[in-house]
Amino acid sequence: LINFVLAMSTTIAAVIFTNSWMHKQGINITLLHFGARQVILMLLVSVAVALIASFLPVYNIARRKPIDAIRDK
Repeated sequence: LINFVLAMSTTIAAVIFTNSWMHKQGINITLLHFGARQVILMLLVSVAVALIASFLPVYNIARRKPIDAIRDK
């Protein structure tokens, strides 16, 4: 969730900055668009990264015998 919030705030700031800079240069187009689809995509990517990052260490430890996991600590 923290990753999602940080990514959202950074992305929104970058989109606003880029679009306003383009308009100040006299280019009257919107280069970047940020909407609901992008928010959902960023949320899904954040959740997927968190799941993978938490699953892999747990999976590696779960494959061992309990006594071996305790001894390695």
